[in-house]
Amino acid sequence: MTLSVGLVLWCATNKQGISIPVRFVRASRLAQRIRQVQPDVRVESDDARRILVVYAGREVAETIQTYANLFDVQPRRVLVRWKLVSVADNVASKTVTQVLNGAKWHCEDPHLEVKLSLLPRVNDDNSITLWVSTMYRSRRVESVIRCGMKDRIIIRPGYLALMERQLAGVSQSVLNIIRQADERAVPTGVLELPAIMSAEEDWSEKADPRGSGVGTPNG
Repeated sequence: MTLSVGLVLWCATNKQGISIPVRFVRASRLAQRIRQVQPDVRVESDDARRILVVYAGREVAETIQTYANLFDVQPRRVLVRWKLVSVADNVASKTVTQVLNGAKWHCEDPHLEVKLSLLPRVNDDNSITLWVSTMYRSRRVESVIRCGMKDRIIIRPGYLALMERQLAGVSQSVLNIIRQADERAVPTGVLELPAIMSAEEDWSEKADPRGSGVGTPNG
């Protein structure tokens, strides 16, 4: 068995360790995950230099490299389309952006006094569990929605968020909320998550500069 190209022997003895370059994730987080599966191996990290240092022989180092390759991967991204329309203000805007899986993204329209925050999490079946928070003026509402890539989510900021296909069977209480939003001329938003892609894939649509761009992972 030979070491991969990314595995570099610092010196002939194990005392000074073997370095493994880290490409995508924080080195200290990767080291923590590897320690969970290889608790008997001394693994240290250097976030600034983006490397792991393994104090072990070649065979064990190869095993650590294998785990590093499994864990050091680019997270998937979710394509987000957000359209906001206010009939009362005669204003419409559209934002298209990319959000990392498990990251928060924020968008604000100061003119319409609307704020949108969301966090998508891709499930094993490629459905998306979406946390979404909206605010209209001082009124705020949060929702958790499980949706597919073909679903359209109708949002009345500060009032409700639900999938378009659910509108036909909503309860009277939800209809009352919609009526309240109509009476207050609350803008209407349409949110779509039409694609899940790896970070290496190309996007045919560019992010709208009015949005806050690619979300960043928490913590």
